[in-house]
Amino acid sequence: MKGCRYYEDSDISCLVFRDNQYGWCCLRGMAGTAMESSVEEALIEMYLAGNSVRRVEDITEALWGTRVSPSTISNLNKKLYGRIEKWLNEPIVGEYPYVFLDGIWLKRSWGGEVRNVSALVAIVVDQEGYRQILGVKEGAKEDKASWMDFLRHLKKRGLLGVRLFVSDNCPVLLRSLEKALGRL
Repeated sequence: MKGCRYYEDSDISCLVFRDNQYGWCCLRGMAGTAMESSVEEALIEMYLAGNSVRRVEDITEALWGTRVSPSTISNLNKKLYGRIEKWLNEPIVGEYPYVFLDGIWLKRSWGGEVRNVSALVAIVVDQEGYRQILGVKEGAKEDKASWMDFLRHLKKRGLLGVRLFVSDNCPVLLRSLEKALGRL
């Protein structure tokens, strides 16, 4: 059976697959290098774009003549979700004078189905004028409980130095700001 396996230790990473023309091939690189990152990112992007594990297998077979195993995709997703979870909860360092808050609706393809998913987003402008996404809460509604929870989470992470919040005229958000954050 043709297959594709991903091996990794602290020094080296290797994607081994069977190529119809050359036999078994190994894409090798030092752990953390561009090769490793680009292969991982391509597989993760296919999955996050809404492709099923089976579809990712089909795409890799078309590209490399072999399928990436479902366990490889699963391991990469676990790694990705671990990074996302770390980013969502890491302490906020520094002061951010301007914070843009909004609830947005996105189309998400999951398991062959497209659904609308809401997300609360905080975008900040730092002291040098650069924007960055400070936080996201997926699946939340634009209701009082969701905004309170999201804002308290930002404060708990260390949001400081805000001089101006910018948002649409969402009455629930406006009422939640002072209750959740008080004075920053």
